[in-house]
Parts: sequence; structure tokens; C-alpha cells
Amino acid sequence: MVGVSTVVHALQAVLSPIGIWASVEIGYIMGIGVFVLIGLLELVEVIAQVVKFKTAQGYE
Repeated sequence: MVGVSTVVHALQAVLSPIGIWASVEIGYIMGIGVFVLIGLLELVEVIAQVVKFKTAQGYE
């Protein structure tokens, strides 16, 4: 099974060049939006890791 971390990093790898392209070709607002999405994906990964850790430790 593919982990959340692998999926998030794959999406970030795809979105990074798109963010740069959007900043140059479309405009800074679109590029910033893509980079914000990348940051939110990182936040999702951190939350998933915390949940995984707490579940492994037996916290509820």
C-alpha cells in the first residue's frame, strides 16, 4: 500500500514546476495559489504523521 507521505511528495513534485510556470506565464496570483496548495499538502502530511504516531502509541 502506498503511504500518505509518498502520495503527498509525488503531488508536490508535480505541482512545483506548475507553480513556477504559472507564476511566469499566468501571473503571480496563480503561482502563489499553487505554492499555497503545496504548503497545504505538507500540512496534511504532518497531520497524518501525528495521527499515525499517536495511534501507534495508543493515544486516543
